[in-house]
Amino acid sequence: MRNCKVGDLAVVVKDTGKMENLGLIVRVVNDCGPVDWVEFVCVDGKPPERVVTSLNSWHVEVVSDNGQIIYLDEIEGVLYGERTGDIPDAFLRRLPDLYDEDPKEGKVLDLQNLPFDPAIEAVRESFRLTENVLDI
Repeated sequence: MRNCKVGDLAVVVKDTGKMENLGLIVRVVNDCGPVDWVEFVCVDGKPPERVVTSLNSWHVEVVSDNGQIIYLDEIEGVLYGERTGDIPDAFLRRLPDLYDEDPKEGKVLDLQNLPFDPAIEAVRESFRLTENVLDI
């Protein structure tokens, strides 16, 4: 079962890079199907190995005005940002309907009733990836 569907708002809770995308809120635009994702994995103190995994992914757009999805250009070895891009479903957690109807204001964003704290989920994932123990 997938975490998201087209039209959902979601928070990025996993990142295979330097964690630049954790906590980013995105809107799911369309289904990309399986996409190859690169991850550098360190095992038993050995140098990092490049691992490619095919993951079901979504094409998403960043919701905030100044946010960007950060990617690594493997050829140039530099980070770059995009307002839209692909992110694996496994890296996302769907946000519930965050808009309340207000008779005067219309739809108002309500961040008080999330079923989880996006920041804590991002920190948990970061600690899991670095194999540290975190009990929140």
